Amino acid sequence: MLFWVFIISWLLWKWLTKPLYIGAAISILLYCVGFIGSKFIPNIFCIFTAFQYMPFFYLGMVIRLKQEKNECLHITKIKAIYWIIADVAVFGLIQMLEVRNTSSILLIPIEFLLHIIGALMAFVVLQKLANRINWRESKRFSVLRKNSMPVYLFHQQVIYLFISLLNGVINPYLHAGINFIGAMVISLLISTSLMKFKRTRFLIGEK
Repeated sequence: MLFWVFIISWLLWKWLTKPLYIGAAISILLYCVGFIGSKFIPNIFCIFTAFQYMPFFYLGMVIRLKQEKNECLHITKIKAIYWIIADVAVFGLIQMLEVRNTSSILLIPIEFLLHIIGALMAFVVLQKLANRINWRESKRFSVLRKNSMPVYLFHQQVIYLFISLLNGVINPYLHAGINFIGAMVISLLISTSLMKFKRTRFLIGEK
């Protein structure tokens, strides 16, 4: 999926870096294509999944471009606690609507909004933590930083394994905790093992 997202962004770079409303419109259009297409056409090579991730990739791309130009990021002016409250509130609204068997047509845009708010919330909260804590002196953080890309590559597959084994078998809150901790630990162990050898480092794109 990530491979296709990079390819799509490269092909559409000229238009995505136009005024924000043009890039946003293109990414949302691609999201709709991916959402509708996946319902009727086999999602071969996760192409439709890549389309559905484009708005979030575009959002990160805009933030990065503004950082490189030292432009003001207005989202960081909002306190992290407000982002957390907004994320929880929209999530709660979706749960309430699902209990009332609300039409899925209404839920789709609200769920999309939840993903956008969640992504911005995570960015703002992590930026605040990064500014307050000296992570560079932490040996544990150093290990995570060096293995961040391999962990990113492997964590989803580990999560799928836990879901297939535990979904519907144990308490969902316990399942979420096991998913998070297990995915981080196992993918980190895989990453550190692969990073020890030159050939395996090459296979995951590391020097």
